[in-house]
Amino acid sequence: MKILAIIPARGGSKRIPRKNIKNFVGRPIIKYSISAAKEAGCFNEIMVSTDDPEIARMAESCGARVPFFRSKKNSDNRAMIIPVLAEVLMEYKKRGKKFEYVKNNFYYRDIYFGFNPFIGEEIVFFRKKPIWGMNYYSEIIAGHVSAMIIYAFLKKALKKVPKNKPFRGPDNFNDKNFEYINTVKGTIKKCIGKEKIFYNKKLVYILNYCGGIIKEKN
Repeated sequence: MKILAIIPARGGSKRIPRKNIKNFVGRPIIKYSISAAKEAGCFNEIMVSTDDPEIARMAESCGARVPFFRSKKNSDNRAMIIPVLAEVLMEYKKRGKKFEYVKNNFYYRDIYFGFNPFIGEEIVFFRKKPIWGMNYYSEIIAGHVSAMIIYAFLKKALKKVPKNKPFRGPDNFNDKNFEYINTVKGTIKKCIGKEKIFYNKKLVYILNYCGGIIKEKN
């Protein structure tokens, strides 16, 4: 699962007008937050929630994303952080999330919708032609463990992907009270699999996936 950093930065600051783009010790204040998120090394995406075009341009120049502007109702001096975060998550759910990676002639794209459950698709392109793909559907099936904690463990497991079976994670991975199990049949040409996460030996998460080589008409 991908981890998103959300940095709130509205334009209508009252006590210090325009504080987010004011210079402090040689650089804009918002750059400190963006740099800290980058240095943490645990976020797949850093986004800034703002209603202000100038702040948006500054944030993007510092390496953050501003995929949409904050609504008016969450931009006045009475705006609270929880509604702001909820608005961001809801907007991402509506838009879906896409992650990309490019190396030489290869291009990888992962796009998914939802949070719990969520559904998605991974495609590998070579010279702009799709050559491999996988679809997946997942849900958390127990409410006694936070979804964010489960997804944080899942991220650790997915970093252990074996080279001989690059579908999801390893066959088995343990960390404290969590256990990850990935069962797959087939090869890179055609596969079907299921991954499960257990917390204190109780099933809390499940994902089904299938994929394989893609061939276009000659």
